[in-house]
Amino acid sequence: MKSSAIKYFNILILISLLFINCPTTYEKEEKVIKKTISLTYSGTNDEIFHINNGKATIIDLKIDLGSNTRDIYYVFTNTNLNINYKNPSVNSVSYGKTLLSSIKTDYSSLKRNLNQSNQPKIYDSPDVQKFNENSAQYLKINNKSLNLFQSPPSPLFDIIGDNHNFLYDMTNDTVSAACKKVVTTVDTIFGTKTLNIWIADDCWIGGSKKYLVNQTMIDVMADKFLSAGNNNDVYDWITNIFGEEWGPHPYASQLISESNEITIFLFDIDNDDDNFINNGGVAGYFHSKDNFLKTSVQYSNERIMFYLDAVMFAHYSDSSWDLQDKWPQAIISTLAHEFQHMIHFYQKPVLRTRAVNSQTWLNEMCSMAAEDLIADKLEVDGPRGVNYYDASAGSANNENGRLPRYNYYNDDSFNQWLSGEAIFRSYAINYAFGAYLARNFGGANLFKTIVQNSYTNEQAINYSLNSLGYSTETFASALQKWGAANLVSDNTTPPDGYYKYNQGNIWFDSTVGEITYNLGSINLFNYKFESQIGPYIYYSSPVGEPSYSSLFYASNRYYLAGSSQTGMINAKINLENKNVKLTVVIK
Repeated sequence: MKSSAIKYFNILILISLLFINCPTTYEKEEKVIKKTISLTYSGTNDEIFHINNGKATIIDLKIDLGSNTRDIYYVFTNTNLNINYKNPSVNSVSYGKTLLSSIKTDYSSLKRNLNQSNQPKIYDSPDVQKFNENSAQYLKINNKSLNLFQSPPSPLFDIIGDNHNFLYDMTNDTVSAACKKVVTTVDTIFGTKTLNIWIADDCWIGGSKKYLVNQTMIDVMADKFLSAGNNNDVYDWITNIFGEEWGPHPYASQLISESNEITIFLFDIDNDDDNFINNGGVAGYFHSKDNFLKTSVQYSNERIMFYLDAVMFAHYSDSSWDLQDKWPQAIISTLAHEFQHMIHFYQKPVLRTRAVNSQTWLNEMCSMAAEDLIADKLEVDGPRGVNYYDASAGSANNENGRLPRYNYYNDDSFNQWLSGEAIFRSYAINYAFGAYLARNFGGANLFKTIVQNSYTNEQAINYSLNSLGYSTETFASALQKWGAANLVSDNTTPPDGYYKYNQGNIWFDSTVGEITYNLGSINLFNYKFESQIGPYIYYSSPVGEPSYSSLFYASNRYYLAGSSQTGMINAKINLENKNVKLTVVIK
């Protein structure tokens, strides 16, 4: 073959490879079918109808309300996990009574704002999240090159008053600290456990920070995390669901050996002192670098440990520190959050998934579920934003917790982890979906199974649903039903079929072993973000803001078709792809 022909052939091969590896962001069905669907409302309760088209479809929808007067909503669900589709359109042919212009703000010209919420703006370190999602690469790279019989490190045996310089990120920067608390107990399942709490020197009494940690605070934290007795602390409650945080493993050349010691290190994360009060900040993080030997990750502290913000924990709003203040409560809730991350690393990439890390959204969903599941035990309000002792959905105009921001951005992609200020939206939607799953599909048992299986993405949910007996449910079906559950969350007796967010003053309970976990009710119409109360709902077509050209992947979008409707309702609805599902909710 001549050189010019060879060059031409190679160029064709290169172009072909580029197209093969180029991700698809938009897809449209070539063939659209037409279908007439008739629904009849029984008049007895909220009713939900799922219309799962197998093709791109133009639906001629007919709804017979009879003499009943009801509101009609459409929920559009994109069940594809990677591809956005064109916004669905609704052509309302006739309505018995139309009051749309008077009942909702015109969202078509509204730019949603991130910055308002009474919930403390707390999050994990984005850089740490990125490392944690990819840390198993060190196991893959070094597995063949290092000595598999390397001697394990000696036990820590920390002593109160010890001094140490901690590496807190992937640099050589260190923070000087002293050990302030050591607690050893015997766990009935996992044996002897020791907790070591270290405080940065500049965050302890006499330090330079505005709010300083003292011994009383550390004693309270230690008692919350690990105390004498059974089933009475974060360690017992969380390991009972998710499993042990560390133990035997097959990576002797990369990871530290089996350890019964846990270190909590409090310092001024991001060195922002008390700026978190207005700007938010990192409450804590688990950095899996520390589970590695220094020969694999040179910035490791070679400890099973996680980090908390000392200034945030020491913050007080009146004349003295009180654990029930907003910021100390946030840190105590973070104990459960970061401990789940620690366990997740051991249970997934180390033990079960052959050095593959979970996707960030799955890991974070489990951590927020951990906060939710033990909020009443920890005596903190948690991500639900309702008093921890209150099983009900709380009161109207609630601006606390993760759910006000979820309502405001309820059409985000569930499995996309956003960055910058938008990261709060990811926490919000992941908590909301996890809260729905827990209240409908087994509570603590569901999340135990999610963490203790060999999947790291949505398949972890599919596997767990199936193994717990919900054999007809999948991630996709749960996503669609969750959309309907949002709209009937003000109903304490919603239709059968896994639509329950709210059962009034009755706890959602689930039992794992000897421990029962309680979850409070959620009514999304009780939450307020800025001037908006309840879920964000469209009433203009195509269904989406002008800046949103697509229905995002793995998302729901909500449309109010008519308020106070009666008689026969007709509409034409254009679904551009078979993966876009329609749910009709009649209230």
